[in-house]
Amino acid sequence: MTQPAGHETAIALARVEERMAAQTERFSEKFDELGKRLDEAHGRTEARIDSAEQRIDELEDRVDELVGDKNRLKGWMAGLAAAGTAAGAGVSQLLS
Repeated sequence: MTQPAGHETAIALARVEERMAAQTERFSEKFDELGKRLDEAHGRTEARIDSAEQRIDELEDRVDELVGDKNRLKGWMAGLAAAGTAAGAGVSQLLS
């Protein structure tokens, strides 16, 4: 086999360099696109987390309201029971 002439080697090297430059450009574009997509996905994830945290806060507030309502009802029921017991005792005294 014979060695290619110097100018053929230079041409082949230039082609390889051109292909490498083109691949580097494509990879760079792909990495930029991936970076943008990751940033967008991260932003969506952050928004979902913020929304979930807000919903949790709202639910905790609602639970607090319901616990307060329950305690008020217990108080009213105790008051009614006491009033009923007092009324019952009064009726018993009247009947005796």
